[in-house]
Amino acid sequence: MNMDKKRLLIILAIAGIVGLLACVFAVTLIGRYLNERETRPTAEVTDLTSCDTDPSGLCVVSFSSDNLNHLVFNFQVPYEGYPMFYLKVRYDDTVNVYSCQGLEDVPTSAFCTGNRTPLGQPIEVEVYSTENDMLISKGALIVSAVALPTTVQQTVTSTPGTITPPPEVTPAPSFPSDTSITPTQPPATIPPRATPTKTPGGYSN
Repeated sequence: MNMDKKRLLIILAIAGIVGLLACVFAVTLIGRYLNERETRPTAEVTDLTSCDTDPSGLCVVSFSSDNLNHLVFNFQVPYEGYPMFYLKVRYDDTVNVYSCQGLEDVPTSAFCTGNRTPLGQPIEVEVYSTENDMLISKGALIVSAVALPTTVQQTVTSTPGTITPPPEVTPAPSFPSDTSITPTQPPATIPPRATPTKTPGGYSN
Protein backbone atom coordinates (compact mmCIF):
# COMPACT_ATOMS: atom_id res chain seq x y z
CA MET A 1 0.00 0.00 0.00
CA ASN A 2 2.80 2.37 0.80
CA MET A 3 4.29 1.89 -2.66
CA ASP A 4 0.96 2.54 -4.31
CA LYS A 5 0.51 5.73 -2.34
CA LYS A 6 3.95 6.92 -3.27
CA ARG A 7 3.29 6.27 -6.98
CA LEU A 8 -0.03 8.03 -6.74
CA LEU A 9 1.60 11.02 -5.08
CA ILE A 10 4.31 11.10 -7.73
CA ILE A 11 1.73 10.97 -10.54
CA LEU A 12 -0.33 13.74 -8.93
CA ALA A 13 2.77 15.85 -8.47
CA ILE A 14 3.79 15.43 -12.11
CA ALA A 15 0.27 16.23 -13.27
CA GLY A 16 0.22 19.31 -11.08
CA ILE A 17 3.53 20.51 -12.45
CA VAL A 18 2.38 19.95 -16.03
CA GLY A 19 -0.88 21.78 -15.37
CA LEU A 20 0.97 24.64 -13.72
CA LEU A 21 3.35 24.95 -16.68
CA ALA A 22 0.39 24.92 -19.06
CA CYS A 23 -1.31 27.69 -17.13
CA VAL A 24 1.86 29.79 -17.09
CA PHE A 25 2.31 29.26 -20.84
CA ALA A 26 -1.31 30.23 -21.56
CA VAL A 27 -1.09 33.35 -19.41
CA THR A 28 2.15 34.33 -21.16
CA LEU A 29 0.58 33.99 -24.62
CA ILE A 30 -2.52 35.96 -23.63
CA GLY A 31 -0.41 38.72 -22.09
CA ARG A 32 1.79 38.97 -25.18
CA TYR A 33 -1.26 39.14 -27.47
CA LEU A 34 -2.85 41.89 -25.40
CA ASN A 35 0.42 43.79 -25.27
CA GLU A 36 0.87 43.62 -29.05
CA ARG A 37 -2.71 44.67 -29.58
CA GLU A 38 -2.26 47.73 -27.40
CA THR A 39 1.06 48.76 -28.93
CA ARG A 40 0.11 47.97 -32.56
CA PRO A 41 -0.15 51.26 -34.50
CA THR A 42 -3.51 51.87 -36.13
CA ALA A 43 -3.60 52.73 -39.82
CA GLU A 44 -3.79 56.46 -40.39
CA VAL A 45 -6.74 57.56 -42.49
CA THR A 46 -5.43 60.12 -44.96
CA ASP A 47 -7.39 62.83 -46.73
CA LEU A 48 -8.29 61.95 -50.30
CA THR A 49 -7.88 64.97 -52.56
CA SER A 50 -7.21 65.77 -56.19
CA CYS A 51 -3.58 65.66 -57.29
CA ASP A 52 -3.79 69.34 -58.28
CA THR A 53 -4.42 70.20 -54.63
CA ASP A 54 -2.03 67.78 -52.87
CA PRO A 55 -0.04 65.12 -54.78
CA SER A 56 1.90 63.87 -51.72
CA GLY A 57 -0.55 61.08 -50.79
CA LEU A 58 -3.17 59.02 -52.53
CA CYS A 59 -4.90 61.45 -54.90
CA VAL A 60 -7.24 61.53 -57.90
CA VAL A 61 -5.63 62.58 -61.17
CA SER A 62 -8.80 62.76 -63.28
CA PHE A 63 -12.18 61.24 -64.05
CA SER A 64 -13.04 59.51 -67.30
CA SER A 65 -15.59 57.20 -68.87
CA ASP A 66 -15.05 53.82 -70.50
CA ASN A 67 -16.86 52.26 -73.46
CA LEU A 68 -19.54 50.85 -71.12
CA ASN A 69 -20.37 54.33 -69.77
CA HIS A 70 -18.80 53.55 -66.40
CA LEU A 71 -17.12 56.20 -64.28
CA VAL A 72 -13.35 55.73 -63.98
CA PHE A 73 -11.26 57.18 -61.14
CA ASN A 74 -7.63 57.64 -62.21
CA PHE A 75 -5.39 57.57 -59.10
CA GLN A 76 -1.81 58.40 -58.29
CA VAL A 77 -0.48 56.29 -55.42
CA PRO A 78 2.22 57.63 -53.04
CA TYR A 79 4.83 54.97 -53.81
CA GLU A 80 5.47 51.77 -55.72
CA GLY A 81 4.07 48.75 -53.90
CA TYR A 82 1.21 50.71 -52.31
CA PRO A 83 -1.43 48.25 -50.98
CA MET A 84 -4.27 47.52 -53.35
CA PHE A 85 -7.63 49.01 -52.50
CA TYR A 86 -11.26 49.42 -53.51
CA LEU A 87 -13.74 52.30 -53.22
CA LYS A 88 -17.10 52.99 -51.65
CA VAL A 89 -18.71 56.00 -53.30
CA ARG A 90 -21.67 57.60 -51.54
CA TYR A 91 -24.11 60.22 -52.81
CA ASP A 92 -27.62 60.86 -51.52
CA ASP A 93 -28.71 57.43 -50.20
CA THR A 94 -26.74 55.46 -52.78
CA VAL A 95 -23.52 53.52 -52.13
CA ASN A 96 -21.53 52.08 -55.04
CA VAL A 97 -18.51 49.82 -54.77
CA TYR A 98 -15.70 50.40 -57.30
CA SER A 99 -13.14 47.71 -58.08
CA CYS A 100 -9.58 48.93 -58.60
CA GLN A 101 -6.41 47.67 -60.21
CA GLY A 102 -2.91 48.96 -60.78
CA LEU A 103 -1.04 49.61 -64.01
CA GLU A 104 1.96 47.40 -64.72
CA ASP A 105 3.60 49.98 -66.97
CA VAL A 106 3.16 52.78 -64.39
CA PRO A 107 3.56 51.31 -60.86
CA THR A 108 2.46 54.56 -59.19
CA SER A 109 -0.88 54.66 -61.02
CA ALA A 110 -4.18 52.85 -60.49
CA PHE A 111 -7.75 53.15 -61.69
CA CYS A 112 -11.15 52.21 -60.27
CA THR A 113 -14.33 51.54 -62.25
CA GLY A 114 -17.98 51.71 -61.20
CA ASN A 115 -21.38 53.27 -61.84
CA ARG A 116 -21.68 56.85 -63.02
CA THR A 117 -22.45 59.59 -60.48
CA PRO A 118 -24.34 62.84 -61.14
CA LEU A 119 -22.11 65.59 -62.52
CA GLY A 120 -21.60 68.58 -60.27
CA GLN A 121 -22.85 66.79 -57.14
CA PRO A 122 -20.51 66.19 -54.16
CA ILE A 123 -19.70 62.55 -53.50
CA GLU A 124 -18.10 60.89 -50.47
CA VAL A 125 -15.26 58.56 -51.47
CA GLU A 126 -13.89 56.00 -48.99
CA VAL A 127 -10.81 53.95 -49.84
CA TYR A 128 -10.49 50.50 -48.23
CA SER A 129 -7.56 48.11 -48.26
CA THR A 130 -8.40 44.86 -50.05
CA GLU A 131 -6.18 42.91 -47.62
CA ASN A 132 -8.08 43.63 -44.39
CA ASP A 133 -10.98 45.93 -45.41
CA MET A 134 -9.42 48.74 -43.37
CA LEU A 135 -10.28 52.34 -44.19
CA ILE A 136 -7.10 54.06 -45.38
CA SER A 137 -8.33 57.27 -47.02
CA LYS A 138 -11.49 59.30 -47.53
CA GLY A 139 -12.63 62.64 -48.88
CA ALA A 140 -15.36 64.62 -50.61
CA LEU A 141 -15.02 65.20 -54.34
CA ILE A 142 -17.08 66.74 -57.12
CA VAL A 143 -17.16 65.15 -60.57
CA SER A 144 -17.60 68.25 -62.69
CA ALA A 145 -16.42 66.81 -66.02
CA VAL A 146 -15.67 63.37 -67.44
CA ALA A 147 -13.23 62.64 -70.27
CA LEU A 148 -14.91 60.54 -72.95
CA PRO A 149 -13.17 57.50 -74.47
CA THR A 150 -11.38 58.17 -77.73
CA THR A 151 -12.48 56.43 -80.95
CA VAL A 152 -9.79 54.72 -82.96
CA GLN A 153 -9.98 55.68 -86.63
CA GLN A 154 -8.78 53.11 -89.15
CA THR A 155 -6.90 54.30 -92.22
CA VAL A 156 -7.13 52.18 -95.36
CA THR A 157 -3.75 51.83 -97.04
CA SER A 158 -2.81 50.07 -100.23
CA THR A 159 -1.28 46.62 -99.96
CA PRO A 160 2.48 46.62 -100.64
CA GLY A 161 3.28 45.23 -104.06
CA THR A 162 -0.03 46.30 -105.62
CA ILE A 163 0.44 48.54 -108.64
CA THR A 164 -2.36 50.91 -109.48
CA PRO A 165 -2.63 51.33 -113.27
CA PRO A 166 -2.41 54.92 -114.52
CA PRO A 167 -5.41 56.49 -116.21
CA GLU A 168 -5.79 55.82 -119.92
CA VAL A 169 -4.75 58.69 -122.25
CA THR A 170 -6.05 58.92 -125.79
CA PRO A 171 -3.18 60.01 -128.05
CA ALA A 172 -3.69 62.93 -130.42
CA PRO A 173 -3.62 62.14 -134.17
CA SER A 174 -0.22 62.53 -135.82
CA PHE A 175 1.24 62.30 -139.30
CA PRO A 176 4.19 60.33 -140.49
CA SER A 177 7.37 62.36 -140.32
CA ASP A 178 8.37 61.57 -143.98
CA THR A 179 5.11 62.81 -145.47
CA SER A 180 4.90 66.42 -146.59
CA ILE A 181 1.70 68.15 -147.40
CA THR A 182 1.78 70.42 -150.49
CA PRO A 183 -1.09 72.83 -150.94
CA THR A 184 -3.14 72.22 -154.08
CA GLN A 185 -2.89 75.01 -156.68
CA PRO A 186 -5.31 75.51 -159.53
CA PRO A 187 -3.83 74.69 -163.02
CA ALA A 188 -2.34 77.65 -164.84
CA THR A 189 -4.37 79.04 -167.73
CA ILE A 190 -2.30 79.24 -170.94
CA PRO A 191 -3.53 81.85 -173.34
CA PRO A 192 -4.16 80.63 -176.91
CA ARG A 193 -1.19 80.99 -179.20
CA ALA A 194 -1.75 82.82 -182.48
CA THR A 195 -0.91 80.78 -185.54
CA PRO A 196 0.03 82.76 -188.63
CA THR A 197 -2.09 82.07 -191.73
CA LYS A 198 -0.48 82.07 -195.11
CA THR A 199 -2.23 84.27 -197.63
CA PRO A 200 -1.44 84.91 -201.26
CA GLY A 201 1.27 87.41 -201.52
CA GLY A 202 2.47 87.21 -197.98
CA TYR A 203 1.58 86.41 -194.41
CA SER A 204 -1.07 87.92 -192.31
CA ASN A 205 -1.70 87.59 -188.63
